[in-house]
Amino acid sequence: MQIGARGKSLEKTRGSAEGPLDYLLMPPIVHRRISRKVTGLAGAFLLVGVFDVILSRNLVRDGFFTGGMLTGAARVGGLLGLSLLLGAIDVFCVMWPIADFARLMARVSERFISGGIRIILMKSYALTYLFFVPPTALLVYNPVDWNTLPESWSATVRLEFLLLTAIIAMVPLLQLGIVFRTLSIRSKLQLFPRLLVLAVMFIWMRMAGELIQRISGAGIAWLATIGAG
Repeated sequence: MQIGARGKSLEKTRGSAEGPLDYLLMPPIVHRRISRKVTGLAGAFLLVGVFDVILSRNLVRDGFFTGGMLTGAARVGGLLGLSLLLGAIDVFCVMWPIADFARLMARVSERFISGGIRIILMKSYALTYLFFVPPTALLVYNPVDWNTLPESWSATVRLEFLLLTAIIAMVPLLQLGIVFRTLSIRSKLQLFPRLLVLAVMFIWMRMAGELIQRISGAGIAWLATIGAG
């Protein structure tokens, strides 16, 4: 659906009120300023791909970077390439169908939805990974070996583990909330269609996440064979 003058006015005013959710789901101005242009998507792909690949396991502890300089350079280059590719697959496969479903809901209910909603939701989805990366990096690349028995951990280590796992457990809900808020601000869908999109998104993201994890594991295993003799 095309954006008319009324639609543009809607995007400027809808969701302008500030409240406690702004601290969790980002202020409305951030959602309104997400561009529908394809510029910036490469950075979005890389951000998501870094999470999917580099933060999927402790590659240092797994010995992924062992070997000569050429082997290490080839593996790092391959890792970045895999991150970019898998990030693109992740973003496209998750958000493109969801955006199309949201467009269908808008068309059926004859409600406004922003032009370029596919790109907008892709960028919103990638933006949520800014909340994923820090706690996941701290957990995965922590010098503490989480595979050891908890009884051997100090009180500080136990508290750190509990805090990180609690934050990581909450982030997927935060991710849904942020994308849902983007849709709410960039469309005039009524509550029920938006909740329906949210439910579909929740199920679809879990299914896609399982597939991305498998592809990531296979890709890392293949890269680890470079220079392995």
